[in-house]
Amino acid sequence: MGSKIPLPINGQTSEPTAARSKRTTIGVITNPNARASARVDIEVSGTHHVLREEVTTTPSDVPAALDRLLAYGVEAIMVNGGDGTLSSVIAHLDRRRVNASTPLPKLIPVLGGTNNSVAKDVGAVGRIAAVKKRVIAKDGLQHLRTVKRATIFVDKNGERVGCGFVFATGLIARFADAYYAGSLKGPAQAAKVVTTKLATALLPTRSNRAFWAFEPNAIQVDDSALKLPKGASLSYCSTIDTQILFFRPFLARATELVEKRRFNVLVNALPKTTVLRHFFKFVLGRFKGDGHALAVAKKLEISGTRRMMLDGEMFDVAPDDVITLSPGPVVEFICLAKR
Repeated sequence: MGSKIPLPINGQTSEPTAARSKRTTIGVITNPNARASARVDIEVSGTHHVLREEVTTTPSDVPAALDRLLAYGVEAIMVNGGDGTLSSVIAHLDRRRVNASTPLPKLIPVLGGTNNSVAKDVGAVGRIAAVKKRVIAKDGLQHLRTVKRATIFVDKNGERVGCGFVFATGLIARFADAYYAGSLKGPAQAAKVVTTKLATALLPTRSNRAFWAFEPNAIQVDDSALKLPKGASLSYCSTIDTQILFFRPFLARATELVEKRRFNVLVNALPKTTVLRHFFKFVLGRFKGDGHALAVAKKLEISGTRRMMLDGEMFDVAPDDVITLSPGPVVEFICLAKR
């Protein structure tokens, strides 16, 4: 997946660079398949910055694109795509770290994808045109406010699947499948799926039974097994504050998780009748009771699931596969939000 090129720290690589410009060089990774992304010029110059773009039409293009940007000595990387593109960039950057203490380059998120939960969570300003304009206008990156977020490593049977911010199985993975299968995208599609599934939940159809079914999960949180006699309807782990669906709030804020090297965990083992009866308590985060477990964890292990989601990307899983979550690297985002 590419060689380990020393990551730039404060705009410098470990190799000397002849005639380095005084202007800051910012790399741009563009996913042209993302819903709201758009190309920037290959090289856009401003008074203080130069943007160098790499277009990645497939996930396999990301490693080589990052190699080229890192070899050039970029000080930060703008990610012009959605949650999946951002997750892929971070995973490949992590693989290129010389050791675990090497910081990742700072990232500038753009609202360029179908889902932009992470970008919105850290205060992204908008789509590529707006972000480019604001970056070019700045006289340097060092004075801009930054936000740190922890990440989660996801391994399957001991092999790394990826690194991201939001992991889910069960009901949430099925919701994501229904969301992506629709013709709409964004909040309108999400609202349509939620409304349809809630309105038809009690109809005895095969699709409804499959959507609301419990999975025979076995789940351990920090090596303590959860009591799940019938399995679970969903599991959800996150290091950001932005929530999906209506299960909130978590126990710890995203800023706390950075220092703790932990992630929030929610496991739901309630039947659909209970969820429907107490729906507004879930929405308001006021439901308390057995079958709805919240925790702050350093490790989670789950088996007995068939589908999982990591930052909007879907993965098939065999029931006997063991999925392990652990703390990933801390990512520092440059904030360009309007004050």
